[in-house]
Amino acid sequence: MSIASLSSPQTLEPVAQRRDSVLEPDEVEVDVSSDFASVQERKFPSLKDAFDHYQEFCRSKGFALKKIRKSRGETISVGCARAGKYRPNQKAPAEGANSVNANGNKIVSREHNTTRLTDCKFVLYMSRDKANRDVCQYSVTGGRFIHNHPLGDLHTMPQGYTVTEDDEKTILDWYHKTHSPTKVASMFQAQGGGRILSAKKVQNIVHSHQAKHRGGLNPLQSSLQDLVSKGIKFDIKSNGDGTLKALFIMHPASLALLRQFSRVLSMDCTYKTNSARLPFLHVVGFTATNQTFSVAGAFISSETGSDYEWAIQRLIDYAPEVRNTKIILTDTEKALMNALSELLPDAMNLLCGWHVRKNVEKMVSQVSNDDVIRDKFMTSFEALICSETEEEFEANLACLGVDAGLPENKLKVMLIYINTQWIEHKHRFVKAWTNKHRHFKHSSTSINEGAHGVYKKFIGQRGGTMTHALTCYEDYINNQTKQIELKTRDDMTCAPSYGESLAFALIRKKISLFALKEFHSQVKRTRDTTLPACTDVFTRVMGIPCAHTILHKARSNEPITVDPEAGSRMRGVHVKRFRAVDA
Repeated sequence: MSIASLSSPQTLEPVAQRRDSVLEPDEVEVDVSSDFASVQERKFPSLKDAFDHYQEFCRSKGFALKKIRKSRGETISVGCARAGKYRPNQKAPAEGANSVNANGNKIVSREHNTTRLTDCKFVLYMSRDKANRDVCQYSVTGGRFIHNHPLGDLHTMPQGYTVTEDDEKTILDWYHKTHSPTKVASMFQAQGGGRILSAKKVQNIVHSHQAKHRGGLNPLQSSLQDLVSKGIKFDIKSNGDGTLKALFIMHPASLALLRQFSRVLSMDCTYKTNSARLPFLHVVGFTATNQTFSVAGAFISSETGSDYEWAIQRLIDYAPEVRNTKIILTDTEKALMNALSELLPDAMNLLCGWHVRKNVEKMVSQVSNDDVIRDKFMTSFEALICSETEEEFEANLACLGVDAGLPENKLKVMLIYINTQWIEHKHRFVKAWTNKHRHFKHSSTSINEGAHGVYKKFIGQRGGTMTHALTCYEDYINNQTKQIELKTRDDMTCAPSYGESLAFALIRKKISLFALKEFHSQVKRTRDTTLPACTDVFTRVMGIPCAHTILHKARSNEPITVDPEAGSRMRGVHVKRFRAVDA
């Protein structure tokens, strides 16, 4: 067909009309009988050996074999891989007929599927040697040696190539690292040799390997069994019919980190981590080096109070240290907030400032579609959130939105919304109250997003089965542990350029660089001749001496004490001979 003819739609036949002509075998006849002239002379100890030998032989000739029929273990018919005819499993229902089968499933038409089959009549008959029954020998006893299709194109045939045991080990190793059949196929083909491997073949190899090691268990049961053998703590909740409803998981490495850094945690749900579409409640903590680490995770069926309570109770059961947590950051999810107040009443539940702002901004947009008014109101609300004192908060609340330009009736709607929805939670997100707690400047669950992103890199863009999600979570935790160990060692061996002064002589390489940097910022402030009055906010939030304390201790030649939670292995630091100008 010429390219010009494609420009006219009238020359193209409908698919249904062209189907028979497309699937008809090529009008060729290829005789390969000369290649099999002496096949009866070769003897084999088993049918498998005979089949494997002739499979390789036929591949060298440009076609592949498949088993067609077996009889009592002594005779087997082997045909061309393109033997047989295409038979659709189900036909489309006639117009007006019922489109649901007896089982209640929708009937799907497969009328227009493609096929490699050409009804090739090539066949080999392999059977046991009857002349000598004492010796088990098999050979080709006859056959038909004519193909009705061209030879040579084996790349599209599943039987057209062989993956050796060494190849399988390489493929499985690559898959464990990438979790992407497409990437593995590309890497395999990049090795050269002219071999083509499809992503589907990679999946088949992986599934076959996994099935061998499951010992009759289904994939999820096998994964849970692996968790038990590795000492990973988990718990499951199922429905009445046995289907999975929720799954909690906690790695021993995460528990070890939690025992060191349990003061501040953050909880948030993420999505698209598994094909079951279960939300993943991710509990995240923070190290002395200001790195996040995954404490635990729970796949839950819904974001309801009962599921949140179940997941938090499992966290308490497996890690009693969580009762020592002082701060828990969450978004504005009421069900999660209620579950925390019920099960961890001693922990202060701070709300993510970003989520609070987005909720208010959404409400402003509903009241007025004027972008200028919205921005002015949000500026006023931002001043309310950032109020440093309770008096400042009351003053900002009194003039909230006054200069935004909203009509009186709409301003009243916004003020009612703010008072009914957010003022009762002011102690959870307004600085005048949140700065009374040591939260190490963590005031947003955006840190969870980074942890979610790293986990999803291991899972892949399309997610996967629950088994895949569990395997990737383990890989994610192992990678996270190595990164934290590396950063901790780096902090123990490296010293900042400003750490050579007398002020840092006893603390550098003993506390984290993050804490050291915060301490240095306060040392620099001691040089300010117009240092404002001390509010003690920095010390309450960070647990690190503020500039006023440093200046006072230096002048009186007293040691500086630092909260151990602000940095790993902090000690009381003596500042003898320290001067305020040393930095």
